[in-house]
Amino acid sequence: MELTPRPGPHVVIGSGPVGRHLVRNLAAAGANVRLVTRSGIAMDDADAIICDASDPEALCSVTSGASVIYNAANPTQYHRWKEVWPPLAASILSAAEAHGAVLATVGNLYAYGPVTGPIAEDHPLNPTALNGRIRRDMWLEALAAHNAGRVRAVEARGGNYLGAGVQSFFAQAMSSLRAGKSPSGLGDVSQPMTWTYPGDMAETLIAAANSDAALGRPWHVPSNPARSQQELIDDLADAAGVPRRRVRPMPKALLWSLRPVVPILRPVVSLMYQYEAPFVMDDTAARAAFGIAPTSWARMISEVASDARSLRVR
Repeated sequence: MELTPRPGPHVVIGSGPVGRHLVRNLAAAGANVRLVTRSGIAMDDADAIICDASDPEALCSVTSGASVIYNAANPTQYHRWKEVWPPLAASILSAAEAHGAVLATVGNLYAYGPVTGPIAEDHPLNPTALNGRIRRDMWLEALAAHNAGRVRAVEARGGNYLGAGVQSFFAQAMSSLRAGKSPSGLGDVSQPMTWTYPGDMAETLIAAANSDAALGRPWHVPSNPARSQQELIDDLADAAGVPRRRVRPMPKALLWSLRPVVPILRPVVSLMYQYEAPFVMDDTAARAAFGIAPTSWARMISEVASDARSLRVR
């Protein structure tokens, strides 16, 4: 995809898998990139800046002159999103408004809630989980500011991420497969769901943020055809050269009983509907608008298998 970045600094907040792809892709397109993190993580293609992005004054200072601010933050303590996300999102929105920058947000599918059939961008936002309501409110606040002319906003939404450096579930699954054991899964492991490559999220968000015609709406990231957890684990087993194993669903009653002592399980249980029925994303609009095709499934699987080997999980 040919891309001409907006003039001026492009500020990426967050250094997770998507944030890193954003930095690399923007730099490759010739943009001046700043990477904002709490710890000052450095990348060759960006100016590293230490900042608590939830501090409005500090963030406004380090984003001075920005043409686009990419919200790629991802608070890992899912059970604390209620405390962490609102001030963080408000601070980022405020910085974008102060500088007249485009606010480009990395989103997900939580805000839709339980669904029937493939999810397009115009699907109603009816979240039943707290974390889904948080994501819905973040987008609606940004959209209201956009519609009021205070800021220019856009969001890209993807399914569960699959790729190098994403999450420990895959490493644990590979460890079980190598040990000849059955990996664990969630819900009905035969149900199809959408898996999104972090690099495709970055490419889609950059395309949308740098096109005036794309602003003021969400876009679904081009992704491969939906696959079940069982199909995913089978492909990982093939990539690792080990026998396939049946994925064992973790009993929902067990997950529920552990919620008081394992707080991170609280949002997991509330989002279980994603794993109990087909949860599939329609990405037709972004494919047509930006000409983006998803990274091959084979490459995604290969990255996960290589990543798991490097972690040497036992």
